[in-house]
Amino acid sequence: MQSPSVSNVIRDSETNITINVLAYRKLTELELRRAIGYFRSTKQGKKLKRNTQYTIVSIIGVRE
Repeated sequence: MQSPSVSNVIRDSETNITINVLAYRKLTELELRRAIGYFRSTKQGKKLKRNTQYTIVSIIGVRE
């Protein structure tokens, strides 16, 4: 199985946080929010640091 290659980027200019969600296709806004929400619910995503870049690998679109 190949790793996801489509990049979906969200930037927060206020805190200078960049979140890059890798998926198998371009994600809708709802899917992007769900992936970020799941990441935030894990230990790594509890407190996001300013001026940081995060990469999330998602399996959304793997069977399409």
